[in-house]
Amino acid sequence: HLAATGSESVVDTSLLEGLLTKLPSADGIEDFEADEEGLLFTSTLLPLLVALSSGLEALLSGHTHWVMTLAAYEADDGCPVLVSAGADETVRIWRNVQEGNGPWCTLEGHSDHVRALAAYRLADGRRRIASGSSDSTVCIWDPESKGDAIAVLASHADWVRALAAFTASDGSALLACGLADGSVKVWIVEGDEFVESHTLTGHDGMVMALASYATSSSGAPRVISGSADRSLRIWDAERGGMALRTLQGHRHWVTALESFPSSENQPLLASGCADASIFIWDPEVGGHPVRRLMGHKDWVCELVSFLGADRRRLLASASADRTVQIWDPALDGPSLLLLEGHAHWVRGLAVLPGGVGRNGEGRPLLASGSDDRTIRIWHMDV
Repeated sequence: HLAATGSESVVDTSLLEGLLTKLPSADGIEDFEADEEGLLFTSTLLPLLVALSSGLEALLSGHTHWVMTLAAYEADDGCPVLVSAGADETVRIWRNVQEGNGPWCTLEGHSDHVRALAAYRLADGRRRIASGSSDSTVCIWDPESKGDAIAVLASHADWVRALAAFTASDGSALLACGLADGSVKVWIVEGDEFVESHTLTGHDGMVMALASYATSSSGAPRVISGSADRSLRIWDAERGGMALRTLQGHRHWVTALESFPSSENQPLLASGCADASIFIWDPEVGGHPVRRLMGHKDWVCELVSFLGADRRRLLASASADRTVQIWDPALDGPSLLLLEGHAHWVRGLAVLPGGVGRNGEGRPLLASGSDDRTIRIWHMDV
């Protein structure tokens, strides 16, 4: 990366050397070709060099098709764990991602694109991963076992495009599945057993994204769905699936959702759209968005929030324009940071909890997954 020192910039060559030893093979990315002299740098090397200057920590390869979704959690030993999935029908688990190693394990069981992931804890503290697929199933995995799925939820009428795990008022775990038929199916999680609770209906297009939050007044859980019908719906997912309000204003498919607390600890909601816009909403008030963030040039595919180095709440967005942008959702104006380097659509984002940089310093780490089959780990010096 480039570190400013007075009027000069110093290149961290050790990072570049480390990346070059871990680049995808030539059939996985077209930035390099091999000859008897070793790696021949082509004109498409520029995205990698730009990424280095933007804070690239590591480059992960292993997927054989598009990387479509990411999730992350902190293991019991404090190590951040990254989960990825995509069009190669696999779920992959990565440890020590800042070192650029290959996947720790690969989980197989789906028969079509894996489009959604959710990480959650059982009541006894054990970790579980849910993966939703175009094969219309949700698989439940024990990320520590490296084995087969421990449960398969197969009674969905269409593709599973989105997942959200959340906690009910009584402390029980719930899993919401957004489907391509426009519905949201809610499951009650009882250990590794699942009971169908109810189905939320009302959208006129595919459910593209899900999120959840707890109300500031009572802590009651809410589920938000974003749809190809250009609307967002907020549901009381505990009371038979009552729709509380509909948010409208987007001019195209709603493709990404993220809920996060304001500086006053009030719930806020970010929605991304296929028209390249991001709206910020007060979900408890409804009405018009409180802010519009413009800067992308194509679909906004994913949104995640995190605390920056100065403890500000920040928002990251991934786009089909091949970039990731970092925003302060409390401010109007352009993004704070533009991350470039991916060679195709960026579809997945995840914030690595307890992120630690290559040199051992604590700072936020952001993972981005792309149709170029790679995952990039970025350090966030904002």
